Amino acid sequence: MKSRILNAILAGLLAAVMIFTVTACGGGGDGSVDVSADTSAITEAAAVETTTAVRDSHSLPDADLEGYNYRILSIQPKSSGVSWCLTVPEEQDGETLNDAVYERNQKVTEEYNFTLENVVVSNAMNSALQSVKAGDDIADIALHATNASAKQVATGSFLDFNTVPHLELDNNYWEGDIIKSLSVANKVYIINGDIVFCDDDYTTFTMYNRELGDDLGLPNMYEITRAGQFTYELMMDNMKLVVSDLNGDGVIDRPIFGWSGGKVSAMNDRIGMLTFNNNCVAPYFASSGVMLFEKDKNDLPRLAADTSFAAEVFEDVRTMIGEYSADWGQFSDAIPIIVSMIDNKQVLFQNMVISQVRRFFRDITVDFGLLPVAKYDEAQESYGTSGGFNGEGIVMPVTVRELDKSGFVLEALGANSYNVFEAYYTTCLESKYTRDIESFEMIQLGRERIVYDLAFFYDFGKIGSSLNSAAAKGEGNFTSIYASLESAAVAEMEKFIEEMTR
Repeated sequence: MKSRILNAILAGLLAAVMIFTVTACGGGGDGSVDVSADTSAITEAAAVETTTAVRDSHSLPDADLEGYNYRILSIQPKSSGVSWCLTVPEEQDGETLNDAVYERNQKVTEEYNFTLENVVVSNAMNSALQSVKAGDDIADIALHATNASAKQVATGSFLDFNTVPHLELDNNYWEGDIIKSLSVANKVYIINGDIVFCDDDYTTFTMYNRELGDDLGLPNMYEITRAGQFTYELMMDNMKLVVSDLNGDGVIDRPIFGWSGGKVSAMNDRIGMLTFNNNCVAPYFASSGVMLFEKDKNDLPRLAADTSFAAEVFEDVRTMIGEYSADWGQFSDAIPIIVSMIDNKQVLFQNMVISQVRRFFRDITVDFGLLPVAKYDEAQESYGTSGGFNGEGIVMPVTVRELDKSGFVLEALGANSYNVFEAYYTTCLESKYTRDIESFEMIQLGRERIVYDLAFFYDFGKIGSSLNSAAAKGEGNFTSIYASLESAAVAEMEKFIEEMTR
């Protein structure tokens, strides 16, 4: 869906001057809606395939929602620190995304006569479940981490979006890949799209320390990537060249940030890559084409039959992380050390999500770039990455009383979010968060194939989380981990299917 628009945005950028310029009717009383730079870099980037940017049009009629108060249940908008889940800014503040969302809200609320309220809670999913249990109409939608929401759809607390009036989920302002991947028995309980950028902001890419690479005489990684040659093998070869005992104590400090007591320690040596402990395996499985769970003809999950290739990929990932990388854990106080390591040229790559660039990398002084997740080998036709299973997804409680108006507003917000989409990609990714046009091109290449493996969203039998944990520590092997958890995963999955199809 969004990759088509990314192609077009890039085409427009390349065709432009080569600088980064940013540049009614009444409602019924029953709640129903009453209807009436560098030129060589530009030349190289221009080889990327482009298409025409077209955004689907909605078919909503003119309507007066009579001041309906549309409530969005979420955690404190900027306290999550992970993804862009702000949907109801209080005012314009000069921040590109904040103001784009604010302007969208002003346009739509004025056009259809409704208000927006952000209902802030400490845990949106728990609050939604509790309100449904009590029969309370607490909110029209709730935003919560997708992997935490996935299993909760079996509680019967949320509506199938296929049954919500006015929604046109086939339109490309809704994220079709997420909808298709997370549907169960052709029912859709979790959606995302242009309305928020939780899924995009939590998509995994590879930070590349360009200055360190240049210092060591490494090849131009942009050229390597364009040629389809950015593979696990090439990545590990470069990481081997980088690893160095800078402080001369005879030991490469690893892991950089220990879990003991939750303390963060400084890094004194140079390593190949920093990884994020709960997202070690998913992006590399996705990039190589490994799927632990599939869908059958009835749109129900099932364990993938062939795991031999998964074992090979896991072994490479475990080696890459265990021997040449360090796991930085999930500690927010680790960020200054990570930024310092990049600035001090102590790390070549970082397995990271886009939001990290937005939140933490603005003050880095060295030149860095973004690359896709590496391919398993050159035979693969495209690059790929995992969908953001920790990014917020949208669910709708079954207790919504004015469903007609609620569905109308959700569709109106989604359909009128293209300016937000452009602000995120064209303004922020192209010029604010990244340092060069090649990085924007690399983001496009990395999004050619986004995989939403249920192993990491539903985590049946804790297969996904166990593999991530083992790889982060550089321990274990796929076959033994999978064998020890397969029965539990199948039992948990079958119970989930039974609950979803009863």
